[in-house]
Amino acid sequence: MKKLSLISFFVFFLAAGMLAQVTFGPRVGLNISKYGYNFKDAGMEPDVKFRLGGSVGAVMNLQINNFLAFQPSLSFTKKGTALDLGSNESGEAILTGYNRARVAYLELPLNLAIGIRLGPGQAQFFAGPYLAMAICGKQRWDYEENVNGVRTQIDGDKKIIFGNEAEEDMTGSTEDIYQRRFDYGIDFGFGYRYKQLLFNFGFAMGLANLQPESPGEDSFSKDHKYFNRTIFLNAAWLFGKGSKGE
Repeated sequence: MKKLSLISFFVFFLAAGMLAQVTFGPRVGLNISKYGYNFKDAGMEPDVKFRLGGSVGAVMNLQINNFLAFQPSLSFTKKGTALDLGSNESGEAILTGYNRARVAYLELPLNLAIGIRLGPGQAQFFAGPYLAMAICGKQRWDYEENVNGVRTQIDGDKKIIFGNEAEEDMTGSTEDIYQRRFDYGIDFGFGYRYKQLLFNFGFAMGLANLQPESPGEDSFSKDHKYFNRTIFLNAAWLFGKGSKGE
């Protein structure tokens, strides 16, 4: 039944696209992102901050009628999170510094946009699902460890390994950084189209838990979940039939 509904969904938009005014073009943007945590013990959730990232790609606008459009796009976008370690205590140690993560995704949003005439252009509300696949990522840290007055500077970086399950090393521990490769979620926000220009401002709420399964019978992955949270702003220049919004 689900497969039939999905097929019907794509057949509908394929048929609509044949009758629609089709425009397409490049799109660039900025986003600020962070991880949203859902730990079993909420007191252990880190207080993270947003990171600035960029995106570049292309968008298609299938204008079904005067107020409804289907807007699929494909972008190379960077997401991540920022954690300040200022005065965070770890046993007898006091850590001061930061820990940053950045991941590059290939992302496919599939948005429906409802528009109304406003001024010289059209105001839009858009919403829809997105799918994303991580291409590469890195975590970097730079902090000072103070143990009973003995200060040690620690810095470095490590590539993120993508997979559904973390792996133990020969000592039985997991020192590498793992994260699930695939993400999915919901986009929604507001846009404005003026002739060939299309501006969008919105929020992408990840629904996929990025924490991989822990090795053995460790319950860490079940009790410590985290998700992508992204605010984005982008602009596109559309070409093709109806590109001037007429």
